[in-house]
Amino acid sequence: MFKQIERFIYKHKVYIFVPETYTPNRSKKPPKLLFAHFILRGLELEMKRSIVKQGAATLMISLPSKWARKFQLKKGDEIDLSEKGKELVVTAQSLFELKMARISLQEVKTFWKRAITALYKAGYDEIEIIFEKQEEISKIYSILNEFVGFEIVSQKEKSCIIKEIVEAKETNFRTIISRTFSMLLSMADDCSNALKQKNTELLGTIPERDLIINKYCNFCRRIINKGLVDLDEAPMLYYVIEALETFGDIYKSFAKHLYDTKKIPDEKVIGMLDKINDLIRFYHSLSNKFEKQKVVDFPEQWEKMKKQIGDLIKTKSASELKTINYIAEMHDLLDHLLGIYLTLNASSLAIL
Repeated sequence: MFKQIERFIYKHKVYIFVPETYTPNRSKKPPKLLFAHFILRGLELEMKRSIVKQGAATLMISLPSKWARKFQLKKGDEIDLSEKGKELVVTAQSLFELKMARISLQEVKTFWKRAITALYKAGYDEIEIIFEKQEEISKIYSILNEFVGFEIVSQKEKSCIIKEIVEAKETNFRTIISRTFSMLLSMADDCSNALKQKNTELLGTIPERDLIINKYCNFCRRIINKGLVDLDEAPMLYYVIEALETFGDIYKSFAKHLYDTKKIPDEKVIGMLDKINDLIRFYHSLSNKFEKQKVVDFPEQWEKMKKQIGDLIKTKSASELKTINYIAEMHDLLDHLLGIYLTLNASSLAIL
């Protein structure tokens, strides 16, 4: 009867779809019905709802009682409504269920750090960690430095519980993205300044800042995985986060390599690094505000730099190529980010 709509639905949201047309008999006026597709965790309901008129101009439909009971909704409670074309989304945001997990350090062994980080990024709110030796608690304290809003709330002889104490919210997402870019650009500028000043000690401070970028990126992934960003943009935003963390890793490796070797590259290489830094800054400005001319300028600058990197590689010795390769990696990554940016802004590009 109604057009089938398939979409990944975030938890605790109710999507109400208004059909384009329902005319089983074209001579009759279409009935005033809404086709409601209610999605609950572990429960999916499809139903029709009749529109009820209340007063002079207010139209109403009822919420399914099972959904209301699940989230303990009562008269006077507030719910969130958002309109997306022909879809009306009803969300009981304040009553999300806690996601809890239990993990043993002995079972995951050397994989323990990545396992706990994966649970954090996946959106778990409470994690019980089992360990054998009391000194292993220091591992857990160290990894919490990489998580935003998580602390140990309970500790026993052979276990502890880490829990979210600062709620991940969609409003935090853009702020953290901006902070990540700012930290990345500070790494970029200090790399360049250290080379120009031949200051290897400054180079030695760069890797520490990558830990902050990792912390921000983990929090952004957590926000995405908790379903707090637009579901159509989520996969692309996740890639942007991955790319920002990769940039931090490259700057860290670049600085560490030059710090360890105590070899300062020549002016041409430093100049190429400055151009990469400027291109990242340019991309950041694009992500803050869509501007048609900048969209055109960015790939032109990227192509120009591609040729310059190729020409520079031809003139350098094998020992110098590792330094240039870091710059080339970041150059390639910017091309992928441009593709994501164009997809995110496809509707604006349609009029170019």
